[in-house]
Amino acid sequence: MIRIFLLLGVSLFISGCASNVIHQVNLRGVSEANAVTLVSDCDSTCENYIEEKFQVETSFDIMSGRDVVKYVILSEIDGVRGRGVNYDPSGAFNSEWDGGFTIKTSPGLKKLVITPTSTHMAPKQTREISFETHSSKTYLVAQLHSWRKYKGIQINEWSPLVVDLESREIIIPSGEPIWNKYCFRAAEFGGYRQCPDESR
Repeated sequence: MIRIFLLLGVSLFISGCASNVIHQVNLRGVSEANAVTLVSDCDSTCENYIEEKFQVETSFDIMSGRDVVKYVILSEIDGVRGRGVNYDPSGAFNSEWDGGFTIKTSPGLKKLVITPTSTHMAPKQTREISFETHSSKTYLVAQLHSWRKYKGIQINEWSPLVVDLESREIIIPSGEPIWNKYCFRAAEFGGYRQCPDESR
């Protein structure tokens, strides 16, 4: 019995470490000190700042909720695909343990392919975003997200979010968020559904 618990503990430790893997993409001889870092989340101070900026706050109840900062599926960086296939069968950089990511890449214009959730849950929501990056800086790549339930369907609205974590400059969106919508059945293992007409 003790051996089983020890093996379980080691397994969880190894799996937990997997979420801290740092991917290197197109560094092209750039030193780690000068590399750009892309991350999937930020601390509470950062989240509070974003809440104030967009005048919203994180909230949840039985019929609706809002994640001011939620991770996205990051499938591609400058034409390079990730190797994980849990969230996107064609490849993604997200950890298969917790969905997060940390990427080291070269400075300059970055072109990313993102989806708000697993591609089979939001098959028409893949977006390409691009923004200029600078040496040694860290950027949050995430989404603004809210959801509500309507007649057994969960309606999700999301908008890409990119923030310079050093200066706190919000790079994307450059103005008001541009909201995109996708839906799935509000049940365990519920799959993608066409969004309902809420005016009826």
